[in-house]
Amino acid sequence: MKTAGAKEGQWRVAFPPGGAGSKGGSYMSVLSSRKHQKEAYQIVKWMMSPANQASGFKSNGLFPSALEACTSPEVTAGHPSYGGQATGTAFAKVAEEPPTHSRHPAERHRRGRSHGASKSVGQGKASPAGARKSAQAQIAEQLKRCRR
Repeated sequence: MKTAGAKEGQWRVAFPPGGAGSKGGSYMSVLSSRKHQKEAYQIVKWMMSPANQASGFKSNGLFPSALEACTSPEVTAGHPSYGGQATGTAFAKVAEEPPTHSRHPAERHRRGRSHGASKSVGQGKASPAGARKSAQAQIAEQLKRCRR
């Protein structure tokens, strides 16, 4: 928001046309091969607690996955950058009824090729432009096969 050029108070959160969406969530685990499993579990338990997540929303804007945190003062408070709008309350309405998604049968092909392209760029094996061009060609070829 600071680099977008709009002054504080000019932002708002709104529901998108067609309804809200979600791409899933996060997962935490403690590997059985770890030496300090009990201590690691206590850290995870603390991280996932409603109180900690509410605090995280206030300090860095991370929306809590613990629904109990959605009613906390940290989440329901108005936000000055959003003209006093309680952005957490708006997000909580979506979290109460997670949306369902219907996906095109070919979506798995697009996602797999896109992830592969990103990985190759991250590993230094391809340029962003080259990886994108290759992924697009692979997706187009796969879609032709799906239509047959």
